[in-house]
Amino acid sequence: MKSLDSYRASVALVAVSTIASAWCAPALAQGTRIATRLVATVPQPVSIASAPGDTSRLFVVSQMGQVSVLKLDAGQVLPTPFLPAPPVGSPNRPSGNGMLGMVFHPQYATNGIFYLSMSTSAGTRLVQGRVSAGSGDVADPNLQTLFLSPGSSGQHTGGWIAFGLDGYLYMPLGDGHNSSTAQNPMSIRGKIIRIDVDGPDNIPGNADDDGFPAEVDRNYTIPADNPYADGVEALPEIWARGVRNPYRGSIDPATGDLWWGEVGDTWEEINRLPAGAAGRNMGHGWTQGPVCTSTPANCATPGLMNALFAYQTHSSGQFGGQSIIGGVVYRGCAMPTLNGTFFCSDYYRNWMGGLKVVDGVLVSVTNRVAGITGAGVANGITAYGTDAHGEIYFCRLSGNDVYKIEPVANRDCNNNGVPDGCEGLPVCIADFTGDCAVTIDDLLGFLVAFEAGTVEADCDDEFASGEADAAVTINDLLRFLSKFEAGC
Repeated sequence: MKSLDSYRASVALVAVSTIASAWCAPALAQGTRIATRLVATVPQPVSIASAPGDTSRLFVVSQMGQVSVLKLDAGQVLPTPFLPAPPVGSPNRPSGNGMLGMVFHPQYATNGIFYLSMSTSAGTRLVQGRVSAGSGDVADPNLQTLFLSPGSSGQHTGGWIAFGLDGYLYMPLGDGHNSSTAQNPMSIRGKIIRIDVDGPDNIPGNADDDGFPAEVDRNYTIPADNPYADGVEALPEIWARGVRNPYRGSIDPATGDLWWGEVGDTWEEINRLPAGAAGRNMGHGWTQGPVCTSTPANCATPGLMNALFAYQTHSSGQFGGQSIIGGVVYRGCAMPTLNGTFFCSDYYRNWMGGLKVVDGVLVSVTNRVAGITGAGVANGITAYGTDAHGEIYFCRLSGNDVYKIEPVANRDCNNNGVPDGCEGLPVCIADFTGDCAVTIDDLLGFLVAFEAGTVEADCDDEFASGEADAAVTINDLLRFLSKFEAGC
């Protein structure tokens, strides 16, 4: 006699073959769980930031230097910018440059301090600013330069900046269109730097923040645990070396891991540097993607980090293009099955990748573009960002627009305007369509997704623990059938 689980599996597989064809179109539509929604129009957007704990606003950085405020509840960009084009140097705006990134101090709610990076004719500049005393929607126009990298050609400047969970500021810098700088320990180019902007007293804006008083463009201190803090073997700012053009990336708010897209010459890469991995070599100058471009001895250097994911520049296929755009790791609440997924794109192609890592190993790469509403909406993406809830947004330079990624069905079953998952309420696995009811449509939708092997059907792992594992197996089917039979 068959076990109950075997019986369920047999019934389900028969159901797939007999009824999926009749219901294929509507079931796939119901089972596709993510969509994009246009939330703002902003000129030349290249970066998206949110202040810690501020759930009401996003800050959108334009390539020409302006920072705009997007009020999320009203879906409105304020007519007065948070910051006009900054007066500190003239942003140099060849392709991929200009204003580059923005981040808020972890204690922004009390100190009002934020940071901007930009490409200027003198080099890549990091500046510190404050919100004005009169309005939280407007910045004080006076900005202080904290760092200016020498020797920039206006290309391969890097761009993103972020605070780690350790409280230090990380700033990736491109090789300045000179690959030899990436492996030169005495060049700041081609590196990820890590600096302390708070000083020994852990309060930004005080005199002890400046560890180099004799140098006008080094207004910060060096964390004591930086791998070359004494400055003997390498510059003390360096956290990692061997990068080419880390234009877009972020730090995982849950793990502290650094993720970024490495815009390549022959290969486009996604790199992941685990939190605390000091002094690592990412390979540029010696490797690109999986290919050794130097001597065998250099490529065999102990500790050399390989790209997590790579494709050839100018390639076609499901993943391809010529300018990879790194993104963010999803840690929001509205789409729990995507927890831990890193979103990325290519500026010149219409795809959106979702990368999932388990125990340091890449276990899946999924093209999410099939679930996105709007033809070609993934073309021209310049940056990803998150709001204070961890929900994902992206912007497009060519379209002058900002979109939000969200589930097709938000499952707000108590009708209070907040997705159930964001309130800590249980999300019913069997409610596949997200309409707060368990019906035959949920079964049909799941069966079609399961037969197709799409990520929408991933609701269990090999240990039957109820956690998604980026794979669609019989365990996913059995778990769904159990929940469907129970009515939730």
